[in-house]
Amino acid sequence: MADYSERVLEQTQWALQRPIDGQVRFSDVYSETTELTDPYWWRRTDFDARLTDEVESSGFPKSEQIPIGHRRWLVSYGLVLVDDLVRSRNARVEDIEDNENVHPDIRREIDSRAKAVVALANYAPRDDNSTMGDTNGLDFHLAITDSGLEAYTTPLEFLSGLESRHRITALYQIPNRDHPEFNGDHEQFRSARVIRTRWHPKHLVPVFEYTNRKEVIEAKQNGNHPDVIPTDPRMGRIAYIDKFGNVRLEVRNRRQITEQKPGKQVTLVVTSGTQEHEYGVHISEDLRSSPLGKLAVYANCSDHIDEGTETGYVELAVRVNGNPSQANNTGIDQLLEHLPELDPETAEVRLTV
Repeated sequence: MADYSERVLEQTQWALQRPIDGQVRFSDVYSETTELTDPYWWRRTDFDARLTDEVESSGFPKSEQIPIGHRRWLVSYGLVLVDDLVRSRNARVEDIEDNENVHPDIRREIDSRAKAVVALANYAPRDDNSTMGDTNGLDFHLAITDSGLEAYTTPLEFLSGLESRHRITALYQIPNRDHPEFNGDHEQFRSARVIRTRWHPKHLVPVFEYTNRKEVIEAKQNGNHPDVIPTDPRMGRIAYIDKFGNVRLEVRNRRQITEQKPGKQVTLVVTSGTQEHEYGVHISEDLRSSPLGKLAVYANCSDHIDEGTETGYVELAVRVNGNPSQANNTGIDQLLEHLPELDPETAEVRLTV
């Protein structure tokens, strides 16, 4: 076994020594909660709300399992979400950690920052592309973000959302061969034990390492950053759809849109396959102030703003009367009205002023 421990950043070795506080696991091995052909699948797969509710109310779960076999395109958003939740926890702790007179629950949250949050993102078919060169599926990689999240992923494209926000400060390849925790040449179920790699830093092969996010941005600006993580070339995409039919758009010009005055109308262009349609969209401050029954776009006040990039999320939603769970005029419904063959995975979106 090759020993890379001397080449692994010292702060990475420290990070991997932390006990695990919780895990969020996106994987194709879990049973799906909805069928691939279900036209309203988003009403039954709202992991965003479920995970946020659990973490913000009682902390990170011991092991949250999220199936992604049918819709792996949601994983990039999912990893950014997990990182956002870690960042929120860290920010709360920084505000209160010097206060000695705190509630015991808050003290436990302060203590939890010294522990690791781990994410798994696993989609590992054994097709011709993934076994090229007699390999047993693509190697996993470990990404460590500036918040301290450890993300174990295959394929690398799952890290695109974190990479476009300059959050990944260290990336390591985890070779299949000679892996100390599983038979890398033949093991079918590697994902069950791949996070145990954190016990074996000598097995990690550094791809890039920085001590902070500022160094990441400078390296990218100087052209010295290795572009090994695929990032999305589209001007914008559908990142997520929640159970109420609200759509999270990931766009490259977030600030240009969110700095517009409420009430202004902008244009949303959606291209899916050979189809394209333009929608008039109202700029709003939030869902409450959005015009009833009309498409509105606004910045979510809970989102983290990443310096050094214009990439970010905006909400595309429709305020409805009555129970939104039963509404048929939601954001995604209005998109589908004009583009019935809309493919959320491949569609490109553009918001223009």
